[in-house]
Amino acid sequence: MVSSEHSYNYILDKNIKQEYVREIAMMFFPVTYKKLKIKVYVKDNDVTVSLDNKIKTQHIKLSIKNACKKALYLLLKDITGMNFPYGILTGVKPLNTLLPFKDKNRDELKEILIDDYLVSENKADLILDTRENESKFNRNLFGMYIHIPYCPSRCEYCSFPSFICREDDSRLDEYTDALIYELEYFKDIISLCDINTLYIGDGSRSCREDV
Repeated sequence: MVSSEHSYNYILDKNIKQEYVREIAMMFFPVTYKKLKIKVYVKDNDVTVSLDNKIKTQHIKLSIKNACKKALYLLLKDITGMNFPYGILTGVKPLNTLLPFKDKNRDELKEILIDDYLVSENKADLILDTRENESKFNRNLFGMYIHIPYCPSRCEYCSFPSFICREDDSRLDEYTDALIYELEYFKDIISLCDINTLYIGDGSRSCREDV
């Protein structure tokens, strides 16, 4: 077992990332999530989570991440009585969750969303409807995203790779030079793509330019 960042009370197995715990803890305890004395450990093919002498264990089916988030969600649900329609889905695009299951039909995908991700039935239908509607769009169009990994401060919920820096930080110039080099390097490939949207930013502070 190893401890996570000193500002948190979590005690995590070396196979568990802090973000797995933080994202779920914030849902139930948005103010005090850092202070929760959550312990997570992996043994054989199970992930066990404990808090206040209460324990929940989940068998690793899809991934360690999934089992950890599911175990903690169910534990905190028992403790608080709270429930969330999107279950353990966190992040910027729920549809990405379905990418590994391209060979599954709608009924099978719905079962995965409800059973493995704890999504409510109506939200599972909404996700699947959105997926089917997206498939109707022109797949020959592309969006280009340029990530700027520097911010004046870091949001608590941020899961993007980013660093805090000032305006005069020399890393900004180094990043700009590297970005120009990379765009030059890939310009021939980029020119072959029908790019209709350019995204520039770093998560919630990002901006979008339709081109």
